[in-house]
Amino acid sequence: MFKNLTAAVIVQKGLLIESENLYLAIPQNHFGGSHLWTRAFRLSFGMDVEAGVPAWRTRGLASLDLYEQTALLFKDIIPEKHRQVIGNTLQLIATFKTKDEQR
Repeated sequence: MFKNLTAAVIVQKGLLIESENLYLAIPQNHFGGSHLWTRAFRLSFGMDVEAGVPAWRTRGLASLDLYEQTALLFKDIIPEKHRQVIGNTLQLIATFKTKDEQR
C-alpha cells in the first residue's frame, strides 16, 4: 500500500522524478515535513518511530492514516465509480481506529 499510494501521489501531483535515489524525498519535499500526509508516509515506511510503541503497530496504523490522507488529497478527482469503495474503506478504517482506541 505504501508503494502504490506514494506512486499515485507523485503522478497525480506531477512531481518530476529526477533520480530514483530521490524517489522517497520527492513527495516529502513537495508537502513539507509538517503535513499530515508526510507524517503518515514517514511512520508507515519506518523512517520515524513512536517511543514505547512497537514498530508493527506504528507502521500499521500509519499505513491506514496514509490511505486516509491520500483519499483526502484526491477527494476532488476520484471518479464517481470508485467513491463507494473508497468511502467504505474509510469507514472501515474509522471503525477499526475507534475500537482500537477503546482497548
